[in-house]
Amino acid sequence: MTFQTEGFRDWKNAVGEKRGIISNHEKTPGHMTASTLAENFLSVTKGQMENIQSVISKTYSDKVEKNRKTLLSILDVVINLGQRNVAFRGNWKGDSEDGNFIHFIQWKSHFDDVLSQHLETAPGNAKYLSPIIQNEMISCCGDEIRDFIVRRIQKSKYFSVLADETADISGTEQLSICIRYVSESDNFEIHEDFLGFCPLLKQDSESITKAIIEQLSKWGLHVSLLRGQGYDGASNMSGRLSGVQKRIQEVQPRALYTHCRSHALNLVVVHGCTDVPIVRNTMTLIEKVAVFFSAGTRKHKLQDILQEQGSDDGPRGIPLMSDTRWGSRIKTVSAFISKLEPTHSALQEIESDCTHNSEKASRLRNSIESFDTIITSVVTQNVLGYIWPLTLKLQSPNVDLSSAYKEGRQVAEVIESLRNDEERFCKIYQQAVQLANAIDVTPVKKRIVVKQQHRGNVPAQSIAEHYRLNLFIPFIDHVTNELRTRLAESTEPALLAAYLVPEALPQLSEERENRLLAWYKEDLPYPDTAEQEIHRWKHQFQNHTGPLPATAMETLQNGILEFYPNVKCMLLLFLTLPVTTCSCERSFSALRRLKTWLRSTMGDERLSSLALMHVHQNIEIDPHRVLQRWDASGHRRIVTCFDKS
Repeated sequence: MTFQTEGFRDWKNAVGEKRGIISNHEKTPGHMTASTLAENFLSVTKGQMENIQSVISKTYSDKVEKNRKTLLSILDVVINLGQRNVAFRGNWKGDSEDGNFIHFIQWKSHFDDVLSQHLETAPGNAKYLSPIIQNEMISCCGDEIRDFIVRRIQKSKYFSVLADETADISGTEQLSICIRYVSESDNFEIHEDFLGFCPLLKQDSESITKAIIEQLSKWGLHVSLLRGQGYDGASNMSGRLSGVQKRIQEVQPRALYTHCRSHALNLVVVHGCTDVPIVRNTMTLIEKVAVFFSAGTRKHKLQDILQEQGSDDGPRGIPLMSDTRWGSRIKTVSAFISKLEPTHSALQEIESDCTHNSEKASRLRNSIESFDTIITSVVTQNVLGYIWPLTLKLQSPNVDLSSAYKEGRQVAEVIESLRNDEERFCKIYQQAVQLANAIDVTPVKKRIVVKQQHRGNVPAQSIAEHYRLNLFIPFIDHVTNELRTRLAESTEPALLAAYLVPEALPQLSEERENRLLAWYKEDLPYPDTAEQEIHRWKHQFQNHTGPLPATAMETLQNGILEFYPNVKCMLLLFLTLPVTTCSCERSFSALRRLKTWLRSTMGDERLSSLALMHVHQNIEIDPHRVLQRWDASGHRRIVTCFDKS
């Protein structure tokens, strides 16, 4: 019969109301039986219907259900330990291991009858609790999380890559890769999601570039859709001739590089505090004091005095200073000022104890009993206090490049305005005098010499004027200059999309518009009408009354871009451009919590998967999907009846 035992050739009569062979064939018993069988087959493969073996054998079906429950129970322990960063393994006692994973499996078996029966009856080589099975399940959990994130990225289409490297406890150089993208389904929320660690054998730009491109390709992210790169300022990453950013731009010219703004701001603080000798010396002294009271009996001595005096901070001492920790300097200086009197008292007591620490305590006390130290600390704390809010804001993934440059410019202007604010300096000076009086230090004016290289030497009539001319103004000038140099606004055409924000539209000149369209033309949905659309967009707000959206995010969330697809596309691409690599830095914190000294032999795949579980605790892991992924990853002795396709 046609379509059953022989082919079909009579195409002239294939369709039609009377002689249509195809339409008539659909009503034949043979076709209807085949359709039913096909539907049943698809339902079985998708898990929507039991297969014939399960229907025939109820015992087999019960066995499959029991196996699934057992594995899901084991997987539940894996997921919870992984998300909470609890070590799985422990010490071996004879032939058994005493670790957290085994402990919680046994604990759970007390109220899980299926798991309990499995542990009692399963053979020793089929309990599915071995380190190999643990690694497989952890890897499947990590893959499930990563695939979920990649699907969101692919839905957003364009993305930027953020990368930074650090050495773990075992000395392995780990490259952290994060992706920045804008999710329309989440009300245009900006995401910076960690996707994994990649071990590096070399730290040269060629090796790092290869690692980034290979990982993106492995995860299903095409470099053709890459529109931004965010790294620190190291030469192997930012080099114009052969750095990572240049090598990736050779593959994808539209992947614009951005030097991490938080790193740049940190360099402002570091260089601003080292270019003025008196500030540099004071910061060094404060660091020595913080280190001196960081451990041992000295730490307890300071804590006891703080507790006796009822410190607002409690018994906590002075936090250590770090060149790479962006907020550490202002916190350390502020703590030193607020705890100056207890610190001085603690140094006096340690000095009088006649121990091996007495000589060092004496030197630190003598250095603190200098009005130079006290007023420099107060000046530094006041000036850096203006930078601290910007430091916090830049760490948010929701900030865009335009806002970063704007905030940096405003901070520089505010700090520069202090230069001529004598009233403000008088308050700072009075605060320093009060601190000096608390430890019996008398303010004195330094003498003026003909030639002086190691401190300010500008003539002054009073002590206050001396510190204003030789400390306050030079420090402000250095910090302001560093801010304007390191946070200078980029002239890249991709950043001109910031002028599409309604509040900035009047500044969108014809020259800027031409450069903007020339850059974004390849990515626009309707490039031929982009110029007319921008003209309509300008007209939309020409006679607008009331407040206008001030950022690209506000503009997108305003809901007014449905009839402006090209403008919407340019704003989305603009928000995709990276601002900082703070998300990579946060993954380093997770790395330090995960790969500790006791877990230093952890494998790279296990490390990356555990990091994904720990970092993305907000992403719900579907145990059934993970189990199905695990079952499909290899030949299993235990029967689960999942579709292997």
